[in-house]
Amino acid sequence: MINEMDNYEENIEDIEKRLDEILGGIGHKLKSFVGGLGGNKYTDSDARGSDVKINKDYQGYVASSGSDSEKKAVSGKPGLYKVGENYAKKVDDSLAPFLAFEVDEKETELKGTLVHTSNQEKAEKINSSIGWLFKGDWKAETLGLTATKRKARGAIKGKLVTFRGEWLSGAFMGVFKGGAITGGQMVDGYYLGSSDGYKIEPWDFKSGGSSIGSGFVMGLRMAKENTKHKKLSIIQVKKGLQIKILDNNDVEHLLKIDKGVDYDSLNMKINGVDVSWELYNRSSGDFEKSYINVGSNFDIPGLINIDKGVQSIEVKTSDYEEKESETEKGKESSSEKEEVLSKLILKTKIKGFGTTPKGYNIDLNNDKELSEKVSKFIEDIDSEKFFKYINFFKRLSNEGRIDGYGNYPALAFIYPKQKGEAFKDKDAERDRVMSYFSNFRQQVINNITADNISQRYMDSIKKEINAKPKVKKASKKSAKKAGTKLASPKNVAKAAMKESFYKSDLKLSISNIVKKII
Repeated sequence: MINEMDNYEENIEDIEKRLDEILGGIGHKLKSFVGGLGGNKYTDSDARGSDVKINKDYQGYVASSGSDSEKKAVSGKPGLYKVGENYAKKVDDSLAPFLAFEVDEKETELKGTLVHTSNQEKAEKINSSIGWLFKGDWKAETLGLTATKRKARGAIKGKLVTFRGEWLSGAFMGVFKGGAITGGQMVDGYYLGSSDGYKIEPWDFKSGGSSIGSGFVMGLRMAKENTKHKKLSIIQVKKGLQIKILDNNDVEHLLKIDKGVDYDSLNMKINGVDVSWELYNRSSGDFEKSYINVGSNFDIPGLINIDKGVQSIEVKTSDYEEKESETEKGKESSSEKEEVLSKLILKTKIKGFGTTPKGYNIDLNNDKELSEKVSKFIEDIDSEKFFKYINFFKRLSNEGRIDGYGNYPALAFIYPKQKGEAFKDKDAERDRVMSYFSNFRQQVINNITADNISQRYMDSIKKEINAKPKVKKASKKSAKKAGTKLASPKNVAKAAMKESFYKSDLKLSISNIVKKII
């Protein structure tokens, strides 16, 4: 027998309340499954759910044109169901019609109990995506079907197979609600099992979602608030907490988990930036990049890059900075507190960089040091020093000294998915200007509360850097300076008369010329 969940029962009530959110709102039947986990009986009415019409249609078909074996199959309840080379003790009525069961007399004799075997050819004609159940290696207590639909590779008519048992190998593409998964991979799968039921590697969970109600995710214990760690994966931190990282230069970095791994999806959102699970699910090496390790560097492309080494790791609550600032109240004067910015106000007239008179909201979390750095950027923009740096950045790019984001992933918005090659060569000037705009991204843009305004600044910087040089047209004034006199109609007439006069009088004597003039 497969071990039941140890401490999972205490989380059942909370999960049951939230199950309508899982997979877009799995309804009656999946709630009944959870009720079963808590000790409540799973009834035939629960199994039938909203699939009564399907069952009647199937039974009608069997009665009129089904094989003798199929007729026997719908007339009684077997002791075992066989799917491929696998066995299930129970298959809910919601799923059975899609598996085209027939009475298997050979298996019945062999097992000593009535066995219904799925006709794979017929089942795949009904729904081709059901093939994963036949290819996998497993043994199940129960198989069922969700009540609501969701797009997934292993779905049957848009609904997902629910599984309770032991999955041994192959791609699991349903809702794993109890037992153990000891081999294979999860692909568009949803793990709702116990903490000790997840036995595969984290990177073998390719896509889908995972409940964290047991206090574990992919076999790893979830981090608790106000705890210190030597090694911590970002998937171990749930929504609403923050990761405080101190680097070896005593600079503090905060990662706010806006969305962690959960039953909805494995993708995360940190400091307002979407972090795809695909960064970590390809191999053990890729998953290792999800870890923050004391003594090592750490980065998330486009979000954070700690290249001075990590000194300490601590998980904090969402109000961590607010509490810190409260303890400093006695040390700060009221004028000092006012210096922390709450608005980004720029007076520059350069298109794409100015602000409204009231400015834009910027959240610096009462960090005076960060406020001072942002103030310096504001000063640079208003004095147009900022745009000189943009021109210098552009010049280095034209020279081939910058050909991607290199060692500054915060600049990936300028060079999407392009790390380049030039960064491998030492270049102090290049590193200074790239560091400047990397800091602008992290210290200013990332702290603007309105996402559309943050995006506008990134678009404006990218546009300025990629802009082609303007070719000036020659003005009338410059044409004159160049020795080109623009001729008016009057001047043209005078010149023609003068030319005619001299041409006609070239052969005249001096006396005749004098007479002509007089």
